[in-house]
Amino acid sequence: SLALSALAVVDFDGAVTCPSTLAVGASMVCTRVHAITATEAGAGLVFNQVDLAGVDANSDPVIAGDFVVTQNLGGDAGIRVFKSPSLFDDVDNSGVASIGDVLRYTFVIKNDNAQTLTSVNLVEPDPSLIDTPITCNPTTLNGQPFAALGSAVLLSNDVELCQADHTVTAADAASGSADNLAEATAQPGIGGPVQGTGASAVVIPAAPAGPVLEVDANANWALLLLLAAMVLVAGRSMKLRQI
Repeated sequence: SLALSALAVVDFDGAVTCPSTLAVGASMVCTRVHAITATEAGAGLVFNQVDLAGVDANSDPVIAGDFVVTQNLGGDAGIRVFKSPSLFDDVDNSGVASIGDVLRYTFVIKNDNAQTLTSVNLVEPDPSLIDTPITCNPTTLNGQPFAALGSAVLLSNDVELCQADHTVTAADAASGSADNLAEATAQPGIGGPVQGTGASAVVIPAAPAGPVLEVDANANWALLLLLAAMVLVAGRSMKLRQI
């Protein structure tokens, strides 16, 4: 083994500051700071190639290199959304969801990991399934300001509450449920956008049938026989009066 000298380390960003000599059996650590670009953040990947060149004690050239891929930059970012429906206005006082009643959906948006999320948004993919805009509390459960959807910020593990209403329609009743799907999206500082979905379905019982008049055939025959007997008696009475 020979000692090395005139060592130079270069990566994609340029020269790396390192000791220029290396004794037999020794090692060295070189570091360099790299600012992640928007392109790398969007792809969730950082590529880097490192080349080393120098000479040994016999003045012969030595070279080495390595190619590094850093993946899943957004692995510590996540968002979740939960939905809880309630019967907000029971118009007919039936105690169950029915046509004309108002359902209120409460949406819970949670930053599910370490990174701060920006551009937090919540949408209903099918606008016909809600009848009001989605509105959110001005502050999160941790007391942080929450701006308008689409531009809001949600810190790590913080939670935001939003809501929207829907009036049960005849189509909902015909299908037996009022369905709803919410999609939350956000942008972490590192990595691509994150997304979470939450769905719910409110069961709408079939309307109770109206009162039914049941007919007893035997009772009808008995009534007819009674009427016939009364007619016969009345006829005989008339004949007796005529004599």
